Amino acid sequence: MREKGVKADVVTYNVLIGPLCCKGEVRKAVKLLEEMLEIGLEPRHVTYNTIIDGFCEKGDIRSAHKIRSRIEKGKKRANVATYNALLKYFCEMGMMKEADELLNEMLEKGLVPNAITYDIINAGMIDKGFVPDIKEYAADASKSLTSS
Repeated sequence: MREKGVKADVVTYNVLIGPLCCKGEVRKAVKLLEEMLEIGLEPRHVTYNTIIDGFCEKGDIRSAHKIRSRIEKGKKRANVATYNALLKYFCEMGMMKEADELLNEMLEKGLVPNAITYDIINAGMIDKGFVPDIKEYAADASKSLTSS
């Protein structure tokens, strides 16, 4: 983009990254993320989460975790949407232990699950006969539902 003289902002990059990830061209999306960082633009959560979701859709959980690590190394922290993308992947792959650990990590970091999180837990775990070992599940569920 820069080579063509286009001055882009975060929104411009997000508009390009989203469709690339949807088409499975996540590596190209990562190159745009790196370009953003090179020119001093601060990616938003949606930027990172779109790429994480793209890697999960391709079954590349290792790369998804690398992007999550990038978030954690920067000024931002992984948010509920970040965890939801990873939880959904683990549930779809039948990796219930990993999903359970991730859910507890999310709770330990003080993130409050939202309705999407509970849908993932219900459809991805409970409906498949796996009851998550969640320490604060009931308390967080009631907090989340009353604040909606």
